[in-house]
Amino acid sequence: MKKLLHLISLVLIIGVLLVSCEFTSNSPEDEIMEAKNATFTTQGKGGEVILFEDFEDSSGFTIGGSYEPYWGIAPLGGTGSVPSQFVQGGGQSGNIFYSSSETDSRRTMTINLPTLTGYTNLQMTVALAASEETWGHLYRDSLYITRETGSIDNFLPTAVIHGYLRSQIHSTDLLLQFQDFVYTIDSSMVSLTFTFACSTHDDYPYYPGIIGIDSVRITGDLLFEPVVVDLIAGQHIDVGEINIWNDEDNLYIDFHTTGDWFMTETHLAVSILVDDIPQKKGNPIPGHFPYKTEYEPPIQNESYVIPIEGEWFKSGVCIAVHAAVQQIVDENIMQEESAWGTGIDFPGKNWATYFTYTLELPSQEPLTVTRSVPADGDVDVSVYTKLEVYFSADLDWNTITNDSIFLTDSTGDIVPGNVHTTERAVGLSTATLLATNTTYTIHATTAVQDVGGNPLESEFTSTFTTALP
Repeated sequence: MKKLLHLISLVLIIGVLLVSCEFTSNSPEDEIMEAKNATFTTQGKGGEVILFEDFEDSSGFTIGGSYEPYWGIAPLGGTGSVPSQFVQGGGQSGNIFYSSSETDSRRTMTINLPTLTGYTNLQMTVALAASEETWGHLYRDSLYITRETGSIDNFLPTAVIHGYLRSQIHSTDLLLQFQDFVYTIDSSMVSLTFTFACSTHDDYPYYPGIIGIDSVRITGDLLFEPVVVDLIAGQHIDVGEINIWNDEDNLYIDFHTTGDWFMTETHLAVSILVDDIPQKKGNPIPGHFPYKTEYEPPIQNESYVIPIEGEWFKSGVCIAVHAAVQQIVDENIMQEESAWGTGIDFPGKNWATYFTYTLELPSQEPLTVTRSVPADGDVDVSVYTKLEVYFSADLDWNTITNDSIFLTDSTGDIVPGNVHTTERAVGLSTATLLATNTTYTIHATTAVQDVGGNPLESEFTSTFTTALP
């Protein structure tokens, strides 16, 4: 046990609320978590959407040993019990992540996220903590939070000996208590990675630091107001709802059951004509629908993303939604039913129904710049000022490049640097510090587009002058 405790470097809470996840081990250096059934549920029509939520349970830290004073949660004995979604192996013992500090070592965990397209105002909240001074040498450790295209935040040692790790984005230290660190993300994000680096310490070679990840949560708003259709089982039992919305490229159909009702199968068909939905003598055949999935164990949330076909915007579509549902109480199956998205009766003799949906066209309003920092005409601007341009709509990040948004000096030469974007803002970072008492111009060209494909109405410029030394 003592030897194991000496090896602990990273503690994770593994739990699931509405999300079924699985860890797989490719190597001792890499743990991957798959979001098999990420949550796509609207809190009322047009409300906030929980896109992903994990680790949210009451299990607490189960790290073994005498670590209760750190987070106020009594650990399980030894390595504790292993949650069903957690697979042992590769840098783990039970639900303990650890790495030896005898050599430079890193442990990495990657979360593969569900698709975030079709949403805006996306925010990710990560709850983090660290053991107090982590045996007095936390300054030798680091925590990196990254996505597939680069860094989200780095928690790096402060200059103080025996100091804490500090967020480079929020300028906040990792402390004993859990804190929420909130980050604005965009819909192109597909994965999230935590990397904990533990280095050898001359005086305490067997005591690596301990970092706790309590929860990860991503929320956002739908680009369009969803249409909500009741999910009816056995002709009269309301077991949930179907949410339907679209953007310019895809149709999104979200199944959601409530209470003690769960889905074992989902079936979906979309067509311009109801006659093109698989049927026999006017009765639909769910097993022949083009989109279908079976679940073991049963689930309460499912989402389908369907590419929009040619004439759908003009004609609208007929949608048949079917689910095989079970009422489960205390792990006992009390009732099994067939459920349909309520609407129009099929022409056959059974009670199956379908509904129609009119696709919303993308916004045709022109994209404009709402403000810039610095503003056009500003003088005495600090050379440390963050350069930013804000737009009237969510941006298509593929159109944000060093050619579409850039900075020039007083001679018209482009100042080397890079651009980075959130949903409606673009920041410019220069390779070197701006010169004092110099005139610069920010440029945004008509190559910039919003998520609806609308280009910037006209080229934008903002000219400013930096302060004297």
